[in-house]
Amino acid sequence: MSYEKLLDEQKIIKKLLENPESDYDWRVRPRGRIDSTDDDDPEPVIITVNMYLRSISKVDDVNMEYSLHFTFREEWVDERLYFNSPTLKHIVLSPGQKIWVPDTFFQNEKDGKKHDIDTPNVLVRVHNGTGKILYSVRLTLTLSCPMRVVQLCVSAVQKTWDVTLVNGKGGDLWLDGVKLAGAA
Repeated sequence: MSYEKLLDEQKIIKKLLENPESDYDWRVRPRGRIDSTDDDDPEPVIITVNMYLRSISKVDDVNMEYSLHFTFREEWVDERLYFNSPTLKHIVLSPGQKIWVPDTFFQNEKDGKKHDIDTPNVLVRVHNGTGKILYSVRLTLTLSCPMRVVQLCVSAVQKTWDVTLVNGKGGDLWLDGVKLAGAA
């Protein structure tokens, strides 16, 4: 990235997140779809989720659990982070820069780890002209699996993903299709 683009990116980030005149509050969820005009009854935030499976390890049929290493990605639109730049396709936020993120969890999780060796393994990208956010994080989870784990295969693993959103009131957030890709 050229020095000029880096300066542009820093200016945009400062304007969106650090400007006292900005109305951005990371604790408040986005309104939903950009074309939603009714502030009293906003559209739900649609969150697209996909996972890239890197490895399956520690298959334990006695305790009925297995461990997975994967990249977990969520995408949604936050119109408060909309920007228009003739030079940048997107901006990348550092993990310390707070934005609203869905409170997603795995219901059958027994243990979990977010990777942070050398630096946190998190990518937060805001796309130019749309306010679309890509949040990507590398995770290792141990999940319960109420089945015969000895017969484990990717199709069985896909059926045992149990991803849920913590949601204050019904209809605020929609989880749109969990897609699994990666190691077989």
